[in-house]
Amino acid sequence: MSEQPNTPSFSVTDLRDAVARIDDLATRLAALSSAATQGGIDSLDEPFLGAYFLQMEDLAMEVHLVANDLGMTLRAAA
Repeated sequence: MSEQPNTPSFSVTDLRDAVARIDDLATRLAALSSAATQGGIDSLDEPFLGAYFLQMEDLAMEVHLVANDLGMTLRAAA
């Protein structure tokens, strides 16, 4: 009886796509953070300020989820 090679259930393209997505999201978060630290949000009215921080929260959550999924996939393949 021959053993089947342990092939991962994902492709290199999937990994590249996930890493590219994390990079894109992290870049967007960095841009938003940079604007905030340079006083770019001081002139925003309350509804817009709330929307700004919701956008940052959404991006941060998506980065976390994509990175977590990628990590779980890689651990399962090891």
